[in-house]
Amino acid sequence: MRRNLSICLVITLWAISAAVAQSPTQRVRLKPQPVTTKLPAYPPIARAACAQGAVAVLVEVDWNGKVTSTDVLYGHPLLTRIAENTARDWTFDASEEGSAPRREVIRFLFEIAPFEIPEKKLKPIWKTPIDLQIRVHPPEPSCDDCSEKRRKELRRGGCPGHPVAQ
Repeated sequence: MRRNLSICLVITLWAISAAVAQSPTQRVRLKPQPVTTKLPAYPPIARAACAQGAVAVLVEVDWNGKVTSTDVLYGHPLLTRIAENTARDWTFDASEEGSAPRREVIRFLFEIAPFEIPEKKLKPIWKTPIDLQIRVHPPEPSCDDCSEKRRKELRRGGCPGHPVAQ
């Protein structure tokens, strides 16, 4: 009985030492980190339709850091094309030559902000290196025969039927 216990202990210690001896890159494939990024422009058609929301793009990155393929995971149809095209232009840090492709999910959050938020505060917000928030004002309301009071109401309203973003 003691002999079996000793053998099990020796095997366990040997397995642990073999696992510790491996380099970290062999045990865990590191996630790619963005090196150069590009900001998406809010599509005019999406802005006119008051389309907003999150778009997630899965990118596959080769060992050199170049995006080799993209796949939209979710998002509003009027926003997915610009998000996917923008993600293709990103580059990531290099890994060992000949290593397996790495994957990462880039999230773009498109939001329509109320007119009360000044234009200078509508800058892109980087929540993390791969999470980006893009905010714009809604399209300017057109009201040729409205009173000044009605124009102000339209400007304050933003996009009808959508919650006001803060």
